[in-house]
Amino acid sequence: LVAELGAMDEVEAALYCGSLRRFSETIGDLDLLVSSSAPAAVMERFVAMPLVDQVIVRGATKTSVLTHRGLQIDLRVVGREQLGAASLYFTGSKAHNIKLRQRALERGWLLNEYALEEAGSGRVIAADSEAAIYQALGLCWIPPELREDTGEIERAAEGRLPRALSEGDLLGDLH
Repeated sequence: LVAELGAMDEVEAALYCGSLRRFSETIGDLDLLVSSSAPAAVMERFVAMPLVDQVIVRGATKTSVLTHRGLQIDLRVVGREQLGAASLYFTGSKAHNIKLRQRALERGWLLNEYALEEAGSGRVIAADSEAAIYQALGLCWIPPELREDTGEIERAAEGRLPRALSEGDLLGDLH
């Protein structure tokens, strides 16, 4: 799905979010995010995909469908300048996002799927990348797999996030 949407001329970026991006044990639905200045064309292509059995809701920037197997897929289309905020928001988890929004409020800012912005003026502080939003909030970038509100925000504030395993860390029987 991401590859097919990403291959469209109108699409600047396509990615999966939600529990799939966090590599959760269970995944209830698929959350897809696309950056495009032509959302109508993206929605048209999406609902015409062969796996789509039923369109649940279709709007200018959000469409939800059911596949023939009963899996719900939600697609959001945002502008390029909102991609970072949207990917952060739609990756979740809900509890992680609540903590980030609280952190923003403590600074007099608002955080939503469009941007991190000043509460009164609406001036955008960060929106185009997740890293920029985390940095503005005084945090290092938190990998999606850790975004479950299990202390990752507090550790990121202290610069103490665990190092992710890499391929070089894996050893087999012959090592």
